Amino acid sequence: MPSSSQRADSPAPIALVVGLILSLTLLLSWSAAAQPCSNPASLPAIEAAPAVRADFVPPTGSLRWSNKTATNGDRIVHFIHGLGGNADSWNLVAARTAAIGTPGYPAREVVYANPPTYLQTGSTLDAAMDIHGYLTATGGPLSALHAIDVEDNFMVAHSYGGVLSLLLDSLYDDPQTFTRQFGGIVAFGSAINGAYLAKALHPTGDNLAVAFVEEACRALSDPRLVAPQFPALRWIPGLDPLLRTAVDNACGLGSSFVPFALQKFNSPGMVELFPSAPLAQRLGKRSPSVPVVLAYGVEDEPVFWRTATSMYRSDSVGLALATDPFSMDGDGDLVTFATQQHDRYANQKAQALQRAANFRIAAWALSPTLLGSLIAEWQAVVAEREAAAADKAARWYRDANDSYKQLVGARVMQVNAEGYWCRCRDEYSAPTWYPVNDPADCFGDGDCLTFPIYEYQLVEKPSDGVVLAESAGILNGAVASVLMPSTNHQQMRNSSVTKSVLNRVMNGQIPGGAFFATPTR
Repeated sequence: MPSSSQRADSPAPIALVVGLILSLTLLLSWSAAAQPCSNPASLPAIEAAPAVRADFVPPTGSLRWSNKTATNGDRIVHFIHGLGGNADSWNLVAARTAAIGTPGYPAREVVYANPPTYLQTGSTLDAAMDIHGYLTATGGPLSALHAIDVEDNFMVAHSYGGVLSLLLDSLYDDPQTFTRQFGGIVAFGSAINGAYLAKALHPTGDNLAVAFVEEACRALSDPRLVAPQFPALRWIPGLDPLLRTAVDNACGLGSSFVPFALQKFNSPGMVELFPSAPLAQRLGKRSPSVPVVLAYGVEDEPVFWRTATSMYRSDSVGLALATDPFSMDGDGDLVTFATQQHDRYANQKAQALQRAANFRIAAWALSPTLLGSLIAEWQAVVAEREAAAADKAARWYRDANDSYKQLVGARVMQVNAEGYWCRCRDEYSAPTWYPVNDPADCFGDGDCLTFPIYEYQLVEKPSDGVVLAESAGILNGAVASVLMPSTNHQQMRNSSVTKSVLNRVMNGQIPGGAFFATPTR
């Protein structure tokens, strides 16, 4: 990774940095592919007042399922991946659960079933039916072979997989059409109550992905950052090809990222994850027909850079995860990198301003020679423009986390009513104003009217970098909502915190979750 000591006139960091940052946006969105750098719509960061942290307190778990247990020791645990994943996403965890185990995570009396995948380009119902087809065609016969009641089996689902599992649970309430294929759900980071990120990024929602991407594109690919000494040659075809390649890679978003975004995330089903969508409203208010344990993540700041780090690491399994599938703990690489890049551009700005000042002094000293003075003045202007470009780049690194949290719904402006203004006036004197707590307290000489007093408060909500804790951690009738501290959305599959949660679930240590207790081998 480039360090803060890299030369400011090298184009390589621009292609690398913007490519990395923008590819995260593509991993999370479906509307920004191949957006140009022209005429961007800005995404303003809310900076009106210091933000207030709103802690999430999960509801008390339901004891409805306290007495439900499995009928025997053997069972199947179906591991269901999230959006953009596939059958490989959980396979190492599934394999270690059924056999071998891993340090601190013993194998259980579980019959191994290869984790399924499902259709991701259709509706949520299409995806759920895909999973149901797998459960009936594979899980059912495998259960029969080992004399397992299918309702002793349970789902361990990440993200979108948890939403689909709960949707299936609701479909299984119709026994004339469906035969139930599992008896419980453990959902990790599932947007049960909807995902603000889906609405913010989807073309039919707020469509803010373009603004977020183009803001980065404008700030980090300004040619003045990489070739301030050749301002007149920047856009002449055939010249400075290395510079143009760097800018094209950054602002064109790179063709290698586009297919992933289009194939995995440009899905009609994402509209159903809008918080206001009927599906999110229905699932969030419905009590499940089986015991459900929710695990929600609360990532440390800066949420954006930590989530980005884990998103990139998840692109390949890697030797570390092959050795220990719960080893995805560190997520600070891009935090350090972003700090270095911010400092780098801030230093570039300071140096450019110093050069501009020196050139201005030189222009004054060379004033007797008109040509020399004009050249020095021109060099001062070039340096000032470089400083302005470096300032925008530094600001982007500084503000990217706050801007991203707005997309997630973790940084919002709330309007609170704080009493009333009482306005009284008679025909002989000027009106008088005074605050009251209740309209009934507004009285005086002449006619009196009340007007609400509004207080604007910037509130930050805990999230895993993709889903709010309040969306993943609230479900009517859930057995428990389990906090996963310092864990982002992608880490939820493969971190040591995940290992701890799964151990607690299968040890029967979740109050009311006796059904999930599974003996060790």
